[in-house]
Parts: sequence; C-alpha cells; structure tokens
Amino acid sequence: MADTIEMNEYREEQQETTGGEGSGSVVLQSGNSSILRLRRPPLVGYSTPAAGSSSVSPNYKANIQQIALSIVTLNITTLRALRDGWYGSPQIINRCCDRYEQFLDEDEIELLDWIVEDGGVHFDAHVREYVNEKSHEKGVGWLVDTRTSAFYSQLIDIELKMYRAAQAHSALLLRADTLEIPEAYNYCTSYQSYVEHVASKEQEKRVFLKETLKRAQRLLSAIKVAANDGNLDGQVLEILKLKVLALQEHYQDATAALFETSYDLFDQARVDWWNPSISKTPSDPRERLPAAVARAYEASSKGLISTLSFFVPAILLISCVPIALAWTRSPQEVGASNDANFYQLIAGSLIQLLSLATLLYPTLFHSKFQGHSWLWTWILALFSVACTILSVLIYVFLPVAWSMVVAFGGMTAQALITLQIVHAI
Repeated sequence: MADTIEMNEYREEQQETTGGEGSGSVVLQSGNSSILRLRRPPLVGYSTPAAGSSSVSPNYKANIQQIALSIVTLNITTLRALRDGWYGSPQIINRCCDRYEQFLDEDEIELLDWIVEDGGVHFDAHVREYVNEKSHEKGVGWLVDTRTSAFYSQLIDIELKMYRAAQAHSALLLRADTLEIPEAYNYCTSYQSYVEHVASKEQEKRVFLKETLKRAQRLLSAIKVAANDGNLDGQVLEILKLKVLALQEHYQDATAALFETSYDLFDQARVDWWNPSISKTPSDPRERLPAAVARAYEASSKGLISTLSFFVPAILLISCVPIALAWTRSPQEVGASNDANFYQLIAGSLIQLLSLATLLYPTLFHSKFQGHSWLWTWILALFSVACTILSVLIYVFLPVAWSMVVAFGGMTAQALITLQIVHAI
C-alpha cells in the first residue's frame, strides 16, 4: 500500500512539474558524465550522484535502451493480459484495458498482433526492432513513465488466475463421468479434440505466465547492468523500483504455481536492490510438468489401477489350477540336457530376464518410485530372477515338475512387480 501511495504522489508531482501525466521531463547530466537525471527537484529521500561522478559507462545508451526494451515488452504483454483476462473471464477480471491503452502508442498496440499471429515466436524481435528505431529521448521517456507501472501487478495476477482456471478445467474434465462435450466447446468435433483443446489451453497459459516471469527478470537484469555502470541516479532508480515492486506483488504465487516453490523477484530491503542475492527461477530440469499432461495419466488411470488390482491377483489364482494339474500329471523323472524342452526353457528364461530388466530400468530414475514401493519391487525382482535361473538348473537335477513350479513362481513375481509399479507411479 505504501508503494502505491508513493507512486501516486510521484505521479501527481510529475504532472505539476512537467505538465504531463507521468511522462517525466528528463535530461542528461551536463558534461561528459553518462548519468540519467530528471529535470526537476529530487523527491525527499532520493539520492542523486554528484555532478562530477566518475562512474561513466561507454555503453550508456545501450544500457538505457535495454531497459526501455524490457519495459515496452512488459507494457505490450500487460495489454494482452488485460484484454484476454476481460474477454476470457469477465466475472473475475476487471475491464481496464481501454484505459490502459491510452498510455501506449499506436505502434506499440499494433505489436500486440505478433503475440497472437505466430504464438509470440517473433514478438521479441519485432519489439526490439521497434525500440531500436526510436530516439534515445524516447527510450528515456519509457524509463520514467510511471503510468503503466501499477498495471504490472495485474499482469502477473491475471495470467496466474487464467493458468489456475485452466488447471481447474483440466481437473474437472478428468473427473467427468460422461464423455459429453460442454455446450461452450461445441466447436470441438469430437471428445478427443475437446480433451486436446483443454490440455493445450492449460499449457498455453502456463507458457504465458512463465514468459512473463522471465521478462520481469530481464527488466531487473537490465537495471542491474545500468545501475552498476553508474548510468542511473537515485531518482530514476526509485521510479524503476516501483515497476519491479509491482511485478514482485504476485511473483511468489506465480513461481509457486509453476515450480511448487515460491521465489522472490528481488530483495527490496537491500540498498542495492538491483543486485539480487536470491535465486529467482528454478532451473531444475525435473521441473513439474504441465498439470494437464501430468494428471492425464494419473487421474485417467485410476479406474485402470482398480481393474488391475482385481484382475492380476484373480488371474494368478486361476493360473494355479492348471499348474497344479500339470504337477500331478508330470512324469516324476529328471530332465536331460539334450532334451528339446531344456533348450526351450533356457530361451524362455532369457526372455523373462530381459523383460524384467526392461521393466525395472526406468524405475531407477523415477522420483516417485521410492520407499516401500522401491523395497517390495526389488524383493520381488530378486525372487523372480532367482526362480528363473533355478528353474533351468533344477530341470537337470530334480524331476521336471519342480522346474515347472519354480518357473511359475518367477513369472508370478514379475506380474506382481508390474502391479506394484503401476500403483507407485
């Protein structure tokens, strides 16, 4: 709240001193120093570098332009979020896109089409080209324009709401008892296309939110470079801090929704707040998959798991009947190593060991496969391997009926391993 009041007070003073709303009158420091200053008395609590400051960067204009590029990108992204939020969910998103459009140039509004036309693939390139064509004074104007800053918090808030709404839709779809397509989605030609639409929509909202967080980080990184090069005075840094504070408001909630761990964009308590000492975004490749995709296998397989839990033990019990009959009718004599059945037993045992290894290998790297599931699966695996190998040896030392029973025990253990993995993963 204090940050909002400070922003409003600054905007009112800016109107009084410049005759414009939030645009700010700016001028470079006289002499050869490359420090961006405002042409008005500094606000209380603002520190301004001395005129003779030696902190001059040869990349001054490039640094200012990079900040301007990040700001323009966020401005256009905010307009897209305000529009999509209002038209997509008017019941939870207020309509303020018309008022916000007044703060952007027509050329900036036209750049919005690139997000829609090609999915944003060339959006950043077109924004960069647009900013590069503008004068340095125009770039400075973007830095000190506070009119769009307050909307940055709505940018992340809206995209977070839309992402969570897409997640809820996916969860509702997966719990549905019928295969009927809702009337609002009657443009889907089949139920499968409806499911694909819901999943892709959730992924799209996730990408939008993730890209917004990356753009917030790029803004902070650009400010860091310019500030460390001595290109920004205290007054301009405070204006830029208001922009970053607005992005910070819902940043933790957004990172928690995406990565299951909350992160801050920056440490606002630090004097040099543009030099964050915290990790802002996890780079762990094991990052959580989009919920629609992850739950598609989890929730839709609940009925399958219940079915397998019944049929696997039932079939194993039924299989005991023919094995018992085979035991009673098998000749009580030791098998021979030159017997055709002996070589058939070897081939079957090798294939069984191969299938067991193929089944178990992926579980070595699965994060959910741990604890009791891991313990019992490997106990069954060792039992199955032992039975498979022993069945071959027993064939030539004991009556063939024993070899048959031991081999059956190995196959039974392998079936139980499959059931255990299905339950665990």
